[in-house]
Amino acid sequence: MDSNTFKDVLDINRLKEKIYKIKIMYHPNLIANLSKEMYDRYKIRMSLCEELLTLLEQSNIDKEQIKQHFEKKIVNIQD
Repeated sequence: MDSNTFKDVLDINRLKEKIYKIKIMYHPNLIANLSKEMYDRYKIRMSLCEELLTLLEQSNIDKEQIKQHFEKKIVNIQD
């Protein structure tokens, strides 16, 4: 394993940790009391976290592929 591959693996693991921290940050009672705007942000954030986790579960994924995936999604939304 070369150093770039190792760095990618570490970065992906750090990303997973951040996603899990975001997910546990929201207690169900807190979610119930959010304003409409904050609830919308919460839903978007959770949707992105779930999508990222799905991508990260692929054994051969790297940072560039993740970046390309979301760039394509942004282009599709803008069209």
